[in-house]
Amino acid sequence: MTKLNVIIYTMHDCPFCQRAKDILDELKVPYDERNVSESIKYRQDLLKRTKEDKLPTLIINEQVLVKPGEDKLRATLNFEKHR
Repeated sequence: MTKLNVIIYTMHDCPFCQRAKDILDELKVPYDERNVSESIKYRQDLLKRTKEDKLPTLIINEQVLVKPGEDKLRATLNFEKHR
């Protein structure tokens, strides 16, 4: 099994961001949260990596997911975990 390296870009009062974090917590996947509401550096990093500022954005082992639905997020985590 591959160790998952997960970064999630979020912001305050974003229900989709919270749902993505809930899924990660449910699956016991550790992640590094970068709240763009709290740091301009995180917003700049997000734009540099994705050329977009849509949230949530997850980077899972260098694969970028912009505003993934629940099914897409679960499928990607499962695939990356079993690589």
